[in-house]
This record gives sequence, C-alpha cells and structure tokens, in this order.
Amino acid sequence: MKLLKSSPTPSELVSNGILRAVEDLDLTGNAVARIIGISAATFSRLRAGSWRFQEGSKPYELALALLRIHHALKSVMSGNIERMRKWLRARHDAFGAAPVERLAQIQGLFGVLHHLETTEKA
Repeated sequence: MKLLKSSPTPSELVSNGILRAVEDLDLTGNAVARIIGISAATFSRLRAGSWRFQEGSKPYELALALLRIHHALKSVMSGNIERMRKWLRARHDAFGAAPVERLAQIQGLFGVLHHLETTEKA
C-alpha cells in the first residue's frame, strides 16, 4: 500500500518560499532577519530546517509581504534573476534609495510591494 504525502502546511510553504526568495534576490541572512523581524540565529535555524514561521505571527506576516515582493518582481522582470537583483539594488527616485535599503522598515517594505504590484498590473 502506497502512503500519500500530506500537503505542506502554510507555515512550510512560507518558510520554503522565503528561502527561495533569499536565494533569487541574493539577500544575506542578516538582511532577511531584519526585514522579517527575527534574529540572525533564528534565520540560520530556518535555513537548517529546524525552525518554521508560526502562522499569524508578525514575522509570518512580514515574510508574506517579502514573498509578494519576490513574486511581483519575478513577474515584472520576466523571471530574470539578474535583472531582479539589479533592480533591487539600484537607486530609484520613487524610493529615494535602492529598494533593498527600504525593506527593513515596514513602511518601506509595503511601499516597495505597492510599487511593484502597481507596475505589474500596468
């Protein structure tokens, strides 16, 4: 008898998605920890698979916003990872800085998200 694998939980999906986004966007563990409000040590545990986001927590909600940024940026840049990385690090008048510099503040995180989602729909 073959056992069916259970579907991943939302916590697992967000945790795995963040790890993919970090790789695609070439973000450091320290930068991501600041963006989503966890310690660098906790991010290391996430990367090692010994920690997962708790659904409904503040870090979970911030991680969802970062995932939305990753998804929108991937859409706007047609999946071109190098262009995504360059866009994130280039200065933009809309932000007065490089978007990556704005992500550690909630207002900046959601400002970048809004900009990308608006661009994506245009």
